[in-house]
Amino acid sequence: MSNSESDLSSEDELLTALDCISIDSANEDLPGERQWHRGTFTPTISQFVGEPGLQNTISLVERTLLDYFQLFFDETIMQRIVDETNRYYLQNPVGERQHMSNWQNVTSIEIYTFLAITMLTGLID
Repeated sequence: MSNSESDLSSEDELLTALDCISIDSANEDLPGERQWHRGTFTPTISQFVGEPGLQNTISLVERTLLDYFQLFFDETIMQRIVDETNRYYLQNPVGERQHMSNWQNVTSIEIYTFLAITMLTGLID
């Protein structure tokens, strides 16, 4: 839409008009029933009350690179990746994978291996 077709004459007026539009989401279980309203929208910003930083209290003296990696990719995260990878296979239609060999569920060791190979490929010239 060109400026000549628009009711708003400047970008500032457009941004001001967009700032005044909000969605009435009082009825969340019926997303098709949302209504647009004009007016100033003020978001609710909650106060952060958690403890920032790493919460794991392990000693970082004499640790290996794998120990540091596992601070971020612990067994809980790795199990989630394994579960979601296996679920992805089950949710895709057979037609998309007709040329694949028979599927075997992946394990966390295989995911660790995949991540290691992926990271090491960046080191190869």
